[in-house]
Amino acid sequence: MGGWNDEAHGAKHELGTHILDEGASVARYFERAVFKLLSTRCDSFREPEIWLKFALG
Repeated sequence: MGGWNDEAHGAKHELGTHILDEGASVARYFERAVFKLLSTRCDSFREPEIWLKFALG
């Protein structure tokens, strides 16, 4: 995706949100950081978004 919103989304390259892979890169980022990720959901109604659900505790 283009760099037109890089300033507004400063961590997109670290998180991997700029990669068009249905959120797999974002999920890997959090799993490597030892978060327990339960589910991911992509949505593009307003703009591309990813919804993440984590386990607590």
